[in-house]
Amino acid sequence: MTAKLTAALCGFHKDVETIHKESKAQYGNFADLATVLSTVLPALCKNGLAVTQTFEPGETDPILVTTLCHESGESISSHLPMVIGKGRNPLHDWGGSVTYQRRYALLAILSLAAGIEDNDGDLGQSQPTVEAPAPAKAKPVAAATKEQTAPELDPEELPITDKDLKTIRDLLAKEPVAKRNKIIKEFNKEFEVPEGELMTAHITLPKHLLFIQERLSTT
Repeated sequence: MTAKLTAALCGFHKDVETIHKESKAQYGNFADLATVLSTVLPALCKNGLAVTQTFEPGETDPILVTTLCHESGESISSHLPMVIGKGRNPLHDWGGSVTYQRRYALLAILSLAAGIEDNDGDLGQSQPTVEAPAPAKAKPVAAATKEQTAPELDPEELPITDKDLKTIRDLLAKEPVAKRNKIIKEFNKEFEVPEGELMTAHITLPKHLLFIQERLSTT
């Protein structure tokens, strides 16, 4: 990273506000792409920075290219091989993958995390208890009808497909042994894989794929 871009990014980190997890899903709250963009764009502009996200063709699926630019002309880029599910609706799968991976690539290049000031990254963490008055007797609730909608599913918590797992294993196999071992070590530490267990047995969620993809895209 070059000097002017580095200085501007430091200024950005001082100005950017907390990215709140305001979108609701079955397993908790998360920050959607619109929330991330609306939070970071004002601070980026204030510091002479801009972000673009484009696509390049890949061997099978496209490559998401995220570029952080400074008004001086300096820039850095990341290249993320995309993983796209193969469900019943190809356009839905494509759109969901783009939105999900754009969000994480943007946070990664800016060194941010949603809710970082609130320390709410662990959805299972218990919250401080607040004593409240005894609730009034609840009225009977009518049984759910077929017309009622089910809770929205957070794509981050949906299991990956066997094809996604095979793709990431093939990409890992093509890497030099030293880099592959480094990625495995970092993965095991990040996701607390027990000693002696295979990393691939713990690649089950999109966040696991993204973690590996980000490291595969670095030189």
